[in-house]
Amino acid sequence: MLSVTLTRLDRITVIRSLDASKRRYSFQKKIGLGMTPSQFTDSLNRGEITAHVGFAESVLLLANIIGLKLDRVEEGQEALIAERNYETQYFKIEPGQVKGVVGHGSGFINGKEVVRVELRACVGCEDFEEVRLEGEPSITWRSTGTPGDPATAAVIVNLIPRVLNARPGLITLKDLINYSYTTT
Repeated sequence: MLSVTLTRLDRITVIRSLDASKRRYSFQKKIGLGMTPSQFTDSLNRGEITAHVGFAESVLLLANIIGLKLDRVEEGQEALIAERNYETQYFKIEPGQVKGVVGHGSGFINGKEVVRVELRACVGCEDFEEVRLEGEPSITWRSTGTPGDPATAAVIVNLIPRVLNARPGLITLKDLINYSYTTT
C-alpha cells in the first residue's frame, strides 16, 4: 500500500523486530535461546530447531505483487550472541550463548539486492516493524510492534470474506489484496 505513492521504486527493505522474551515457550525454543553458537548451527542444520521459516517465500510474494522479475533469492539465519546474562520465563542465557536470531531473505536483479525481508527476534530487542521504500520519493514507515499471535489470528479472520469470494484454486495475498506500485 505504501508503494502507491512512488513514481519509481528501487529497493524495498522490511524489518520485523521483536523481544523474544515476551513470546511463548515454543517460539523461544525454536530460535535456540540458551544454546551455544555451535549447538544452534548444528540444531538448525539437523532440523531440530527451525528458527523462522519462509524468508524466500516472503521475498518472492512481495516481488510478485510489485511486479519484479528477480534473478535469484537468498535466505539465511544467524544466531545473536549474548554479551551479558539474560533470563526469560523459560530460559537462562549466559554470555556467549544464543539470545536470539536474525533471519533474512533477499531478492536480486542484475546482482543488486532490490528486496530484503528481515526478522530480528532476541531477548531485549525492540518491538517494531519498519518498511523502507527507496525510490522517488523514498519513504519509511515504522510501527511500535504488532503482537504476533493475535495479529496472525486477526489476518485470518479478516480475510475470510475475501477467501470465500475468491476464485477456485491456489490463491495468495496478491489475489486477495492488490494495492501497490507496479512496474508495468
